Amino acid sequence: MFTGIITDVGTIATLTQRDGWLRLRVHAPETARRVSAGSSVAVNGVCLTVNEISAGAMDFSILPQTVAVTHIGSWQVGERVNLECSLRVGDELSGHFVYGHVDGVARVIDVRREEESVRIRFSLAPELMQFTASKGAIAIDGTSLTIAERGADWIEVTLVEYTLEHTNFLDRKIDDTVHIECDMILKFIDKKNNP
Repeated sequence: MFTGIITDVGTIATLTQRDGWLRLRVHAPETARRVSAGSSVAVNGVCLTVNEISAGAMDFSILPQTVAVTHIGSWQVGERVNLECSLRVGDELSGHFVYGHVDGVARVIDVRREEESVRIRFSLAPELMQFTASKGAIAIDGTSLTIAERGADWIEVTLVEYTLEHTNFLDRKIDDTVHIECDMILKFIDKKNNP
């Protein structure tokens, strides 16, 4: 379980594929100091288990199923990724409850700089749009955000300077792909109403 409050930004050091599995190494000394082998870390919103830690980096093995439902396979060495360690009992819950189980991906369709913020619009598939609400919560690349506006097949979020400085959103440009995890409360309501 996570909160969607990004605690570090790491850099992809290596990414190799074998038999459908991906081996990922993320350089992030601050996070590497806080975790141990077996810990869960959200990497751009995807809950992964730390295999090994060395030289300020964490190693992960990623299942073929996870590769299939995310865009991890398109990551590049040197790319920056949002990181969050798993929630511990007693930790402050500043964002919203996030599982780290990606519901799908979205595409960046507009990026606009406003006075002290950046507004980003994302195109979402209908199966994701049904779990969005204006002013509702959503996790984008693991970051807990509020939906500022919503159209028929898109959502917009506004990112303040603090969020921009402490995540990888300054790297986002039109046609980039991001991970989406919809608000679990909306998913539970839908499940209750459509058993």
